[in-house]
Amino acid sequence: MLHLHTTFPLHETPFFSPLFSDYITEKSTLQDFYTHKPHLESFADLLKNKKFPLSYRTILQKTLLKQYQNIPLSPQAEANIHLLGQENTFTITTAHQPSIFFGELYFVFKILTIIRLAEILKKTYPSYHFVPIFWLGSEDHDFAEISHFRLFGKTYHWQHHQQGAVGRMNPQSLQNIFREIPEKIPIFAEAYQKPTLSEATRYALNAFFGEKGLLVLDGDDKALKQLFAPIAEKELFEQKTFEIVSKTNEKLEHLGYKPQVVPRAINLFYLREQLRKRIEKNGNLWQVVETDITFSEDTLCQELAENPECFSPNVLLRPVYQELVLPNLAYVGGPGELAYWLQLKDVFAFFSLELEIEHLQMPMLLPRFFGSILLKSQTEKIQKLQVSFADLWQENDLLRKKYVATHTRNDISLQTEKQQLQTIFEQIKAKAIALDKSLEASVAAEYQKTLKSIEHLEKRLEKAEERNLQTQITQLLNLKEKLFPEGSLQERKDNFLNFYLNYPSFLEGLHAHIQPFEFGFRVMELK
Repeated sequence: MLHLHTTFPLHETPFFSPLFSDYITEKSTLQDFYTHKPHLESFADLLKNKKFPLSYRTILQKTLLKQYQNIPLSPQAEANIHLLGQENTFTITTAHQPSIFFGELYFVFKILTIIRLAEILKKTYPSYHFVPIFWLGSEDHDFAEISHFRLFGKTYHWQHHQQGAVGRMNPQSLQNIFREIPEKIPIFAEAYQKPTLSEATRYALNAFFGEKGLLVLDGDDKALKQLFAPIAEKELFEQKTFEIVSKTNEKLEHLGYKPQVVPRAINLFYLREQLRKRIEKNGNLWQVVETDITFSEDTLCQELAENPECFSPNVLLRPVYQELVLPNLAYVGGPGELAYWLQLKDVFAFFSLELEIEHLQMPMLLPRFFGSILLKSQTEKIQKLQVSFADLWQENDLLRKKYVATHTRNDISLQTEKQQLQTIFEQIKAKAIALDKSLEASVAAEYQKTLKSIEHLEKRLEKAEERNLQTQITQLLNLKEKLFPEGSLQERKDNFLNFYLNYPSFLEGLHAHIQPFEFGFRVMELK
């Protein structure tokens, strides 16, 4: 069973940027950078004003059915595809690259957040339907980011020589990892028999979450890219995203925030098999960098018309593409993601107005679930050591020092002696000045020298007491390493299988505890 151990307000923890903290606390300085406050009540206005063309719904349905044609759909997922054809059905979306074995814990945190949010919205607005959508970032080419996962303290790496979009890579060689990991995972073993990583990830996500109605949409699709082609054309020939985001970044910097993403002149990649490279304009030609591929204005127009799937949005235009093809109300993401979404309000407004795409609107931005998972033995260790979870946030040196100070049975502080020393030297100084004012500097120097000696002795006392408590300190630092591996949040290092393999109800238990509008860091205990 999974139980709530404690909750900390996100903005009161040391884990997040000022931009993220100010957004979730609705600081007034950021109100010009988003459209809807992150409240449950805000959906009433969204639902009233959100329109989505039937023709786009039809293309979306056909695309999903095509992408799921080799996967047995759950009744819930199949029903959601059909519901997407109705004008009272909307989506709740998150996105991530197809990380192997679902990468880090926050991968599943994202998914469970949108599932839970869709359920809450259905109860609150029963005349509407809400479909959780996982946008598969299959076009990303950062292989290093998706190529590993950490299980029971060991990191496993996928090694191969494929290039280009990660979603198009063949995952067959991942079978080698199954000979190394301590337990078999049939769902993933079957998934990685699929011909592409995208199909494999969709298979696994459907197996774990399909019964909750989750749908996986891969944007690497010609029919969807045809809808995106007018935006790609604007970007290629007018390059307005750079201008708009640069102005937004200046505003953010003026307010003291560091923008998450710096725009490029053209925020598109050229995508082919084994290739995803940036497009740059040089004179009258468009160049695919690090290749000999070039286009004139005419040949670029022709390529876009005939092969729109070859034009892949970068991090700034991917949200625009996503919102173009989905009847979406809210995007759920982590701190870095929400930071770059906050750079895009004017980009959405530009493309919507210029291309007369009424439904292209910036969605509500909501943070995903954040938390750590404690095993029963770890909770008992925290209690035995008489520390709090928040104590473990500190750097090791500060943690060690605080532990010694609060758990010593001896008086190792020389603060009283230092105060007495100051009093004595004040008396000496008074006598010295009475005799010769020039002696004041000498007295002050002797005081500083003596004070440093006492401080040095105090540190030696601390070290001696630290040696007396070495067993407890070692246990404390080992505990911290398990809960904050390599100094990072557990959710950014450990894989969900660390818990799922021993607690098959882990995902279901976590799902029940997610509260999308509470914005807390929840420490959960497995028993």
